[in-house]
Amino acid sequence: MLMSGGSANTTFQIDEQRRLVELWDHAAVGGRLPSRRDIAPSRMVALLPHVSIVDTDGHQPGRVRLAGTGLRNLYGREITGLAVADMPFGSAADYWVQTFRDAIRMRRPVWGAAPATGRQDPRIATQIWTRLPLSSDGHTVDAVIALDCVRWTAHLPAALRDTIDRNRTPEMAAVCVAA
Repeated sequence: MLMSGGSANTTFQIDEQRRLVELWDHAAVGGRLPSRRDIAPSRMVALLPHVSIVDTDGHQPGRVRLAGTGLRNLYGREITGLAVADMPFGSAADYWVQTFRDAIRMRRPVWGAAPATGRQDPRIATQIWTRLPLSSDGHTVDAVIALDCVRWTAHLPAALRDTIDRNRTPEMAAVCVAA
């Protein structure tokens, strides 16, 4: 397994992140990155509305190959087929593209929280995200599985809410990386 067991769990903002990273970590055997087929959709049914799979060239995020129905609600449109650089991120586009680049470059899960994008009001909603690299050969990142969930900022744990409130711009949002 690639992620150090347990130590990163304290930084998860929501259970959905923990569940997806656990599935990824279980599939990352012998130092190899998991492939799409290693993470069965049947093991993450509740997460599927918030999950997308993005193709990469090993360095940059490419097009959204698959997007859950909850993401249509988040972004206000269908994102399947869009290039990540063309997604409706508004003025925070650089931040969101970088979340994919980080997972590709580091070859490990990254996650965090930032003011919501898309149709959500960033003053009262927080987008909690996770990016996990996938590889068909075990080494070269050729896809990223992404989880994006929106929560009302007022319902988040106080420590996270305080961080988000102090740093209302995505560039200052929390980012965590698995050890």
